[in-house]
Amino acid sequence: GVEKVATETSNLTEEAGAGVKQGVEKVATETANVTEEAAAGVKQGVETVATETANLAEEATSSVNQF
Repeated sequence: GVEKVATETSNLTEEAGAGVKQGVEKVATETANVTEEAAAGVKQGVETVATETANLAEEATSSVNQF
C-alpha cells in the first residue's frame, strides 16, 4: 500500500513536471510568434509611412511645377 502510494505520487510529480515544461515551451513559442508578428507589423507600418511620404513629396513637387 505504502509503495503503491509512493509510486503514484512519483508518477504525478513526473506528469506535473512534464506539464509545466510543456506549458513553458508553449508560452515561449507564443511569445516568439507575437514578437515576430509585432516586428512584421512595425516593418509594414514603416514601409507604409515611407510610401505615403514619398507620395506626398511627389504631389508637392508636381503642385509647385504647376505654378
